[in-house]
Formats: sequence, C-alpha cells, structure tokens
Amino acid sequence: MESILIALRANWVVVACIIAVLLLAYFVRTYKKVRVAVYTLVLWAEKNILGSQRGQEKKAWVVDRLYAVLPIWVKPFINRAVLGKLVDEGVLWLKDYLDDGAINHSITAEVVRAYESVE
Repeated sequence: MESILIALRANWVVVACIIAVLLLAYFVRTYKKVRVAVYTLVLWAEKNILGSQRGQEKKAWVVDRLYAVLPIWVKPFINRAVLGKLVDEGVLWLKDYLDDGAINHSITAEVVRAYESVE
C-alpha cells in the first residue's frame, strides 16, 4: 500500500492527465446523448403542440423535460437558460438539415428570424 502511495505521489501529473482524459470522454459522450435528446424532444413538440405562435411554449416544454432528466449533481452547473440555448442550437441544426438535407450552415439565426417574421 505504501509503495502505491509513493508511486502515485511521484506520478501525480500522469494520474491527473488520465483523470482529465476520462472526464473529457465522459462529457463528450454525455453531450452527444443530450443533443440526441434535444432533437427528439424538439421534433415531438413540433408534432404534438399544435398552433401558430407557440414557439416559446414548445421551447419551454422541451427545456422542462430536459431539466427533469438531468442528474442531480449536474443541475447546479446547468440551469434552464443554458438548456434553452442548447435547444435553440438544436432547432437551428434541425432547420439547417431540413433546408437542403445537409448540415452546411446554409441557415443562420438571422434567416430563421426573417422567416418567422413573415409567417
């Protein structure tokens, strides 16, 4: 046991780097899962919450569902405003994909605002 502690003290930088890489891998994997959940919830809200001029209601519904499934230890670090930005990003991604079948940034926030003001 004592030799393990001595080895850990001598190689604390290596241990810290290994922990950092593991944490980064965990957060990247988790972020991908959250993005898939955002897309799924946004599509569900678009399909099931009918009516015009109800975008804020749909967004609030998606944010509430996402916040409800967050682990308790994450909630102090990620609030509803951050989730709202993530939902906005997901909506832009979906609109970009639906625009021409590719994610090529052919649609931007300004284009979306201009389109929504015409409706």
